[in-house]
Amino acid sequence: MQRGDFEPALAGTGDFQSLSEATAFQAVEYSLGQVDEALPLYQRELVIVREDEGAYAPEVAARLQAIGRIKRDARCFEEARVALDESLSIYERAQGRRSAEVAIVLSTRGQLFAMQDDLDAAERDFVEALGIRRETDPDNADGIALLQDRLAAVRKKGTPAQ
Repeated sequence: MQRGDFEPALAGTGDFQSLSEATAFQAVEYSLGQVDEALPLYQRELVIVREDEGAYAPEVAARLQAIGRIKRDARCFEEARVALDESLSIYERAQGRRSAEVAIVLSTRGQLFAMQDDLDAAERDFVEALGIRRETDPDNADGIALLQDRLAAVRKKGTPAQ
């Protein structure tokens, strides 16, 4: 897998009048569990955003994070990892390592690692995401609690049976 592998041919992915129209369709299809229909829309949107905003725009990182989440949920772990790593790299370049968006990608990647039983990597990502979240959005009690729960689950899973 290489950067750019998420850019399918535009034929067959739908003709949308605008990026916002494509975004609306993909959100509905993904929320309904129609991943096979939503993924091509996210991929098409990625192509459009890269062309309009440039390869290193935060909007590109957001689309890659969404593709990584879909690929993770579909258990396409290597493809998910490539998309999430690229998303993380773009966000870091655009906003620095300590941004809310970086925390979201780290959390998503932590979930990916946990699904693969790479508990050390999952724990590292969750710990960093939690630190960033506390620093950048300390009033977001729900977001912080969610990360704390994910971290606790990884730590519990990694604890040898007594």
